[in-house]
Amino acid sequence: MSAQIHTTIATRLAALALAGLLAACAGRAPEPVAVLPVVPPEPPAVVLDETPRIVETSVPYECVTYARQISAFALYGNAWTWWDQAAGLYDRGSMPRAGAALVLKRKGDSLGHIAVVLRIIDSRTILTEHANWLNRGEIQKNSRILDVSPANDWSQVRVWYTPGNSWGISTYPAYGFIYPQRIASL
Repeated sequence: MSAQIHTTIATRLAALALAGLLAACAGRAPEPVAVLPVVPPEPPAVVLDETPRIVETSVPYECVTYARQISAFALYGNAWTWWDQAAGLYDRGSMPRAGAALVLKRKGDSLGHIAVVLRIIDSRTILTEHANWLNRGEIQKNSRILDVSPANDWSQVRVWYTPGNSWGISTYPAYGFIYPQRIASL
């Protein structure tokens, strides 16, 4: 084939291509396409195991010893004495906060009780960790405590009974919460 034929064929193909492009431009405008931003996938949700459970220990714990061990409180003595000891050293109040110590009053022969707040579930329920609740020196993990006071001021509570997988039937009087931030030194 001669060079002239190649040139003629190339010229005709170019003209057809140009006509096709111009015809596309003369046609209807394409529909707008929504451009969505690229969003990285969500990381998988962290599932915390908040199942209430009892942990047996080789050495029996008292609630106050265990509360000091898992918190920054420098208070000693029977649980019911912590409320007065904390005055002037730690802020105290009637609303739960993560890290706070819930102080139960004496009831019957008990010497009170201390539970450390892990998190607030709702306005009436907290998730706690504490020891010796059933008087066997065991640790109670993910133990729920329910505010049953008429004024929603945490002055009366019920404690989750892990062996029965239900709320305990007794109501316990509470002083309130000691917050972990110190306001004074010893």
